[in-house]
Formats: sequence, structure tokens, C-alpha cells
Amino acid sequence: MTLRVMLGCLGAKIGVAIIVQGSFGTANLQGDLLALWMTIVMAILMLMYQRYPEAPAARPAAMSSMVLLPVAVFYSDPFVIPLYDFFVMAAFGLIFAIASVTLAEGMKRIPAGETALLSALERPLAPFFGWISFMGIPASTTFLGGIVILFAVLATQIKSA
Repeated sequence: MTLRVMLGCLGAKIGVAIIVQGSFGTANLQGDLLALWMTIVMAILMLMYQRYPEAPAARPAAMSSMVLLPVAVFYSDPFVIPLYDFFVMAAFGLIFAIASVTLAEGMKRIPAGETALLSALERPLAPFFGWISFMGIPASTTFLGGIVILFAVLATQIKSA
């Protein structure tokens, strides 16, 4: 891992710390801990794809959906949602599946550190798109931390001449 990527990782960690700092003492801390768990699992996944690049990308994503489907049906009643909401959720599922497979394929082609940094862009972009799409205003710490992450990632992608 290059010094530039390590500094970018440090910047992204600082940005995440700013975002999480706004959650202490609130109900959001549980969600932040789940996000931390997801990050750990994604790091393991990135390392696995780096170690075994011949592994298929689509099959594990499909299998995880197959495992989670019975759990989701058990805890909900999927047949009572309005048709419009069904199509919105189906579109989300399709976009998420495409994103998962392309991320897994990308993990095989670029170093794990850079893959992790690029996937870290989800943290500042998700609240931004939520704000734009649904007018949900994120906390000021989310904006500040997102800007720090965004600049940390962009700085690692600028190649020196």
C-alpha cells in the first residue's frame, strides 16, 4: 500500500469518526455499530477477492440473497405493500445487485486499499442523495465528515505527474 493510500485511509477514518461522533448519546449509535460490522465484513470480502481473483462475483451475492430471503419473509408480510412500493424496492434490489457484483469484480483488479477507499465514498454520498431525493436533512457532523471523506478519497486518486 502506498503512502498516498495510507494517508487517504487516515483521512477517511477521521471523516467517519466525525460522522459517528454526532451519534454518541443517541439511538443512531446502534446503526453506526452495524455499519462498523458491515465495514469489517467488507474488508474481509475484499481480501478474499484479492487472494482468490478467480472466484465468481455474482454467485456469493445471489447466495446471500437466498439466505436472507426466508428471514425477511419471516419478519415481514411482503404481500401487503402497495404495488408502487414493490417496484421501488425491486429497482433498489436490482441496482444493489449490480453494484455488489461490480464492486466484487473491481476488487479483483485494483489493490484492496484503493478499493476500500473508493467504496468509502458511499458514506458521504448516501446522506447527500437522501437529502436530494427525500429532503431528509443530515446532521452537520454528517456533512463535515462526508466532506473530509470525499477529499481524502479524491486526493488519493490524483496521480502526480
